[in-house]
Amino acid sequence: SLPSCSYIIHYHTQSLVVSSIIAIMQFNNTHAPHTIPGFLPGSASLVEQLDKRLLLVLRDGRHLIGVLRSLDQFCNFALEDTMERRIHVKDNICHYVDVPLGVFLVRGDSVVILGEMAPDDDAKSKAVMKKVSLAEFEAMQEENVAAMGDDVTWDVE
Repeated sequence: SLPSCSYIIHYHTQSLVVSSIIAIMQFNNTHAPHTIPGFLPGSASLVEQLDKRLLLVLRDGRHLIGVLRSLDQFCNFALEDTMERRIHVKDNICHYVDVPLGVFLVRGDSVVILGEMAPDDDAKSKAVMKKVSLAEFEAMQEENVAAMGDDVTWDVE
């Protein structure tokens, strides 16, 4: 059991510790006295995202979509049914292709942002994005490279 509130405030003067302990005590007062939460109330937790389809944007610019199956204290993720989503904008239309990867382990420090994915049949995403085959996608990228040209000039003076 937790000690009295005045005892905790007397020995822990940091406001973060005090506010966390008070939040736990308030949580325990509204729930069964023997129930201790596995998280601090009001804090962010990725446990709620388990078994949900997520989009992860990595530091190298890749976009991964998969079902979150596991995570650890370093935010390393185990994703199932993972796909890499490649995006190319042409004529104000966002074309994309999903490249299947299977089970994927993602190191936590390479994740920039993540979020829950909307279902594939979402009307809003169909209005702004068009799915293409991998061959079509690579052809669009080659056209883009050809249009840009290889004329690179370096001014090092």
